[in-house]
Amino acid sequence: MHVDQILWNPRFTHQLVRDRVFQDDAVAVVDVGMRGGAHEHWKLLGDQVRFIGFDPDEEECRRINESSSRTQSICYPVALDSAPQRRKLLRRPYNHAADGLCRYTWWSSRLGLMEPHEITDFRIDQPGTAEVADAVEIETTTLDQFARDIGLKTFDFLKVSAVGAELDVLRGAERFLGPDGALGIEAELRLLPTYDRPNPVFLEVYNYLHSRGYYLYNVSLHRLSRKALPMPVASDHRDHLGEPILGPTTRGQLDYGDAVFFRDLVSDRFDPKTANDVRRVLKAASLFEIYNLPDCAAELLLYYRAALASLASVDDLLAQLVPDEFGRAVSLQEYLSIYRDRAGRI
Repeated sequence: MHVDQILWNPRFTHQLVRDRVFQDDAVAVVDVGMRGGAHEHWKLLGDQVRFIGFDPDEEECRRINESSSRTQSICYPVALDSAPQRRKLLRRPYNHAADGLCRYTWWSSRLGLMEPHEITDFRIDQPGTAEVADAVEIETTTLDQFARDIGLKTFDFLKVSAVGAELDVLRGAERFLGPDGALGIEAELRLLPTYDRPNPVFLEVYNYLHSRGYYLYNVSLHRLSRKALPMPVASDHRDHLGEPILGPTTRGQLDYGDAVFFRDLVSDRFDPKTANDVRRVLKAASLFEIYNLPDCAAELLLYYRAALASLASVDDLLAQLVPDEFGRAVSLQEYLSIYRDRAGRI
């Protein structure tokens, strides 16, 4: 997610970390497309988070593994898919972060940078016209199968950045997508038909995850201008070598971004009976807060108040979720009173 979609001072999560609530049951994050390492916001969980990463680039996995504690993070040089099979990995020489299993279509030729006279060179009847890549044949597998091989029984959050193959990865992770599976999913999305798939990636991912009981909670979107009149870049976009390259623009058509989906434990009728179940509720609430959804976190704490009471003071935790708008700590009840009196104007 874009940095402005993250709550960088999650006081509720900080309290859980200080109390070592997840010390013996760390928040487990599966990161598919881990190039560059885990995202910065996961540092908010301190040493109570662990990562199982995947990236088809062996050299990048080696770099990640050498720069992190193997007990907290490990990256496997594996390409995940909807089924074990042989496929071609497209290696883009201009930016290895764009390496993937899906081929770009002629649509991609319209975006980025091009001289106006080149616009007439589009070949709509040749889907691969825009592609510049070396194809390397590789063996893929599924997350379900690989998890069995390494003894991974469960995890809490799944991030998927697979350059158009997000739905393939999700279909290969079916046994982890349900009421007892991942609490949340962050997936890269595409709104335009820039990959050789029957539909834009966002539609495919949304429909599949909705069918598995996941709800869309937030999106972070980027624009790309047409090559006929390129707009200024909106962020410091760089290639795999750290060199500046073209990327999202300040104006243009919405093209891609990230979407965050979560399970709704209330509608799942989740019934916490064990200490691990209670921690699952607190993990879900913490993930909500980190992704700047403190209202959803508060709802969980209130709904599961009785179950949580044996582990923590729910009122104290709720106070940590109250927006920091007053220059002092206020309880949830005080906040609600002010909210009603001012008709929502804090």
